[in-house]
Amino acid sequence: MNRTSARAVAGIIAALLCLAAAPALADADGGKTKPTINAQTLDDNAPFKARSLALDATVGAGTPLGVGGISLEGSPIPMLVMSAGVGMGVEGVRGAIAFGPRFVFAEQGALDLNLGYAVGNHRNGDGLSNLGGLARGGDKLAGGDTVASAHMFTMSLHGRYRSMDGLQAGLMVGVSKIMNENDFAAPGQDVWLPYLGASFGYAFSL
Repeated sequence: MNRTSARAVAGIIAALLCLAAAPALADADGGKTKPTINAQTLDDNAPFKARSLALDATVGAGTPLGVGGISLEGSPIPMLVMSAGVGMGVEGVRGAIAFGPRFVFAEQGALDLNLGYAVGNHRNGDGLSNLGGLARGGDKLAGGDTVASAHMFTMSLHGRYRSMDGLQAGLMVGVSKIMNENDFAAPGQDVWLPYLGASFGYAFSL
């Protein structure tokens, strides 16, 4: 990993930690705040409890679903979320699955920590630095091409707002790690790829 990418990954990890700690820090005032809202104390009509299935459209730079995609999200209990989706990267179709804890800090606000797996064609050099591959190019790979199928471990924080009517929107920041890095053997190829994205969708009441 070169220095620029290393700094980008370190910055994203620091941002993830700060965002994850924010709800706890907000309550550290000697007990003078209102009772903490979390998955256990949510009202039955709160959107993150009453609406457990959601359909999202995502857009972004270097995301697990490429530059745009659709995902189905299920939350069997308010503190756990699972998702699966398909999308389109510059080099073709991508697929991704993810799961992880959901930290509900307001009746209509939550922060998801997603760990997952993504697969799809990847151009050598794709990532946040060139907007997810929108800028064509890249060094030749070991086989003489610039594109190969990548299997990636993904990690992200996804901040969400969900209205009482089910409309929802969110912002995500994360990193992907190419697991089959031997297929991307060109000098300087980064196997850690930061990404940014946004989501818009609707949550259903079952």
